[in-house]
Order: sequence, then structure tokens, then C-alpha cells
Amino acid sequence: MASPVLDGASLIGGAGGLEQTVADVHVCAPTEPDLAQFSAHAALILDTPSGYQLETILPRARASQASVLIVRTGPAAVLSSTRWLADRLALPLIAMPEATPLGLAQRLHALVHGAETHRGLTCARLAAQLSRRPASPASTVRALNTLLPAHCAILSSEGTPLAGDPPTRQLDDTLRTAVPATIRDEAGVLIALPAGATARRGAPLWLIAETAGMTDTELHTIKAALDIAAWAVTAWSTTNQLEAAHNAAFQASVLTELLTAGDQVTPQTVEQALEAGWTLDGWHIGVRIRPTDTTARRSQATTTRLHHALKAHQLPAPLVELGGSWAAWLSEPDEPTPNRFSAVIAAVRRSLTSMPGTALVAGIGRAQPGPTGLAKSLTEAWELAQIAGFSPGRHRIEHAGTTDPRRLILAVVSGNETVRRSHLLLGALLAPANKTLLDTLETYLTLESSASATAKSLHVHRNTVLKRLDRIEKLLDMRLEDPAIRFALRIACSAAR
Repeated sequence: MASPVLDGASLIGGAGGLEQTVADVHVCAPTEPDLAQFSAHAALILDTPSGYQLETILPRARASQASVLIVRTGPAAVLSSTRWLADRLALPLIAMPEATPLGLAQRLHALVHGAETHRGLTCARLAAQLSRRPASPASTVRALNTLLPAHCAILSSEGTPLAGDPPTRQLDDTLRTAVPATIRDEAGVLIALPAGATARRGAPLWLIAETAGMTDTELHTIKAALDIAAWAVTAWSTTNQLEAAHNAAFQASVLTELLTAGDQVTPQTVEQALEAGWTLDGWHIGVRIRPTDTTARRSQATTTRLHHALKAHQLPAPLVELGGSWAAWLSEPDEPTPNRFSAVIAAVRRSLTSMPGTALVAGIGRAQPGPTGLAKSLTEAWELAQIAGFSPGRHRIEHAGTTDPRRLILAVVSGNETVRRSHLLLGALLAPANKTLLDTLETYLTLESSASATAKSLHVHRNTVLKRLDRIEKLLDMRLEDPAIRFALRIACSAAR
């Protein structure tokens, strides 16, 4: 009633129904109108009905759940009984003698559906902007901040901002789910919408819109816009994942060719290495990184974290996932000095330490020149990574050293024949059901055959260790008190791993 659209209108009955919502607008014929065809909660406009016609239409309009009845007639032409009926039905009755039904309907339609029109235009403008490639997180947030009355951002599932300013609220619990959330508190309103969610991995990305306050209309507009943006961000993420998978497969293929080429690196392999952005000239220090838990599932996220960790510690090296582990190397034009080699070791150690929750170990090969040298350094690094670990007697980072006796042991136990004989020697201990016994034996032999030290390392009672050793002797039909047998079993355990 306060809108300029209804200037000159008079409320002549039904004031008790003024709180009703108007959801649509319809023009009706004054003679026998079919009100059943109209939607509920509508404003019905009639062109100059007679007093009798209007009085019969009122009950039917109420039955059809109309919100208001607007008639093109003067207030004096409406019968007092009609006004009484409108009051009784709580159906607002408005007289507008100067109105043209169709013109009034158009103006009222724009008034009623203004919020929906604005929402549709906002979403259309957003879709047009996001259709321009590339629809990255940064460009998506810029578009959202331009069109919406809110501060927007895109976060990873860990809460790391990919674009936009981080929200003022802590969202750890929200980001662990894949369920949209609307948070209202004294600071205002925050909307969190997941993007790219799957049953297996949850929601990798989140769209955030935050404002000091918003109306319900603005809330619906922001949610609709975030829905559109979520599709764009999901498409961007999926495209990046496909490209990353393609690049990873290509790099793994090229590196495999390089490692198996021996001294005969083909021009095609060199060309593909250059296409991958690698430098094959100069000197190379190979690094191989592997998880100690071979059953743990590796993901692109772990590879990305490892790449960032190496780069953050001054090792901007290529990183290639290869056979469930990673290969990296540092290329320099001149032969690295011993101090430079020590700096690389320290940087790898800091990189792995900066990744909590990932049990990673590494081997570092000596510096070698040229394409074949890169292959030799990476091969040596992989051999060293095999003896790296967290158990007593092992180091998390193993590196090439001319006097390191563990490299001599590795050379002994890495042959195929040694591996075959080790499997024969250990026999039943290699069965999955006896893994605990095998771990106990290896720890016992590593700790100089001390049952007390073994119990402390395995966090069990000393008597438990003694019982396991007795069981091992019976399974192998050997006596562990014999030094020669202990030495052979220690080599066998290393070779069988």
C-alpha cells in the first residue's frame, strides 16, 4: 500500500488481512471469473464489477487463497454489505478508479517479483562473467564480490584461503563435513557452500560469503549465486586434476625411460624431458622419497604438499610420483661442493619434518653429470631410501657416503639370489599371520640381541619378547644363540623387506 504503484488507492475493507504475502498478480474478468486457475496468494484485479458481482466474488477469492482484491471502481460504488463481507473474510479490498487493469498488473508484477528479477539478473551476470575462461578461484571471488552484498572467499577443506580474505569465524567443524551451512551470530551472517564434494573425499573446496547482516531476499540471492559459482569452481578443480594427472603420467613415463636407458639416452627421451621442463645438462643430485607405510593411499594432495615443502626449503626441484614413491632432483651447472651437498641433505630433512602426519623417508644420491648421471644418482637414491626408516639403527634420511657400511650391506642384500634365499630361510615368518614375529625378530637382531631393548622398542613386556623368540626358534628350527645364525637372519630380514 505504501508503494507509488498504488497511489490513489483506497482500502475499503478487509484490513485484517493486510499482513498476507502477495506472491503473484492476475487480471480477472468481472463476470463469472474462473478463480481456480490462478495461483494462491495472488493480487486479483477486476475491471468495474457491479456491487452484486463483487459480493459474489469475495468468498470465491478467499476460497482460492487470494491475498488482495483490487477493483477499478470508486469507493462510493462499493456496497456497505460488501465492505462488511471483506472485513469478515479478512480479504483486503482496494478501490482504484483511475487504474487500467493491464497497466496496473504490469506495475504490480514488477513490484511483487522485483527480488526474483534482481536475483535472476545477478545470477545471469555472474554466469556470463564466469563463462569467460579461465574461471579460476581468484576470478570467481572477484565476480562474487562485485555482484553480491557480501565478502566472499574460496577455502580448501583445511581452511586455507585459495582466493579472497579468510573469514573472521573459525570453520574447522563446518569444513570437515560436506553440508551447506548458514551461521547467524552477533557478527552477522556467514554462508558456507561445499564444491566438488564426493562420497569418497568429502568437499575439497568451500565457497564462503560473509556480511554484517542481510535480508531474507539478499540471503536467497547470495545462495543462488554461490550455487552457480560452485559449478564453476568444481569445473576448474576437475580440469586441473585431469591436467595434473595427465602431466604426472607423462612425467612418470619420461623418467622411467630415462632410468631404464642406461648409457644410451635417446634424443626422443631428451626432447620429452625438455618438454617436461627438466634440465639434463650439468650436475644432478637425485632424491627419492617414499612412505614407510606402503599400504597408505597416496593422493595428489600429498604430492602437492610435498612439492610446496621442498620449494619452501629452497629445493625448487622437479617432483615426479613414481611407483608409489617420489623422485626429485636438483640440477646445477657446476659440480656441487661438499657443503652444497650437505645443504641439500639438510633441506630435504626440513622439508619432510614440515609435513606432520606423513611418515616419509628419503635417500639422496651423490652428484652425477649429464642425463645418464641423473639416472645413476636417482637409482642410488632409491637404493638408499630402501634402508631409510624410523626404527632403531636407521636414519630418516640416508645419503651417499663412501665409508657408510650400510651401503655395503645394501649391496649384499639387494641381489635377486640373496632375496630368494632369504625367503627360503625365513619361511613361515613371511606369512601375514606371523608379521608380528618377523617384526620382533628384526628389532631383536637390530638391537644387538637384547630382549630388554626389544621390549622397550616394541612397547611390550620382556616376557612377551621371550615367548615370541621361542616361537620363532620353533618355526625356523634354529637356535638364536648361535651368532652365525643371527647374522644370516639379519641379512635375510633386510633382503626380504
